[in-house]
Amino acid sequence: MYSQWIVEDPAVAGLIASLNSQQAASNSKSLVQAANTVKQLQSQGKWIKETVEKVDNAVRALSVVTDIQKNAVGVVKDYNNTANSLRDYKTLNPEYVENALRRLAGIVSKNQKTVDFFTSIMKSDFLKLSSYERIKLLEDINSKLSSLRGGIYNIGAEAYQKNQQSINRKSIYGTPILK
Repeated sequence: MYSQWIVEDPAVAGLIASLNSQQAASNSKSLVQAANTVKQLQSQGKWIKETVEKVDNAVRALSVVTDIQKNAVGVVKDYNNTANSLRDYKTLNPEYVENALRRLAGIVSKNQKTVDFFTSIMKSDFLKLSSYERIKLLEDINSKLSSLRGGIYNIGAEAYQKNQQSINRKSIYGTPILK
């Protein structure tokens, strides 16, 4: 049988211990630098995420603000077109036309109140809203303006149908009967 003697040389052992302590110090410095780099990257990542969210919110807000402006102007334009059409329908009962014009005026009044509220939201920060809450509120305003436009469309469509019915009910002499 063979055997092996292990002899420890104190100089070699000291050298190995010295190298291990240097490696440990070097490794700990590398770990500290890596940890600092990770913290810095996390900080930058958070800043980038916040910036992207701000830009996204700004774009969404700009989009909904543009839609609100288009719808507010559209309500007035639709009102003018529908009111002119109502006045042009000679076969409609004048009382019906006046009632329809009052309903249209009520819609325009609601439009003005909604636009005033929109303006106050955009000019002041009395509500202390977050970007998300402000955008949500603006989307609600836009939805309300869209429904006002729908109301104008319904009044115009109803008047058109009544006018067509009146035209179709002609007397034997070919003159429309007013109802």
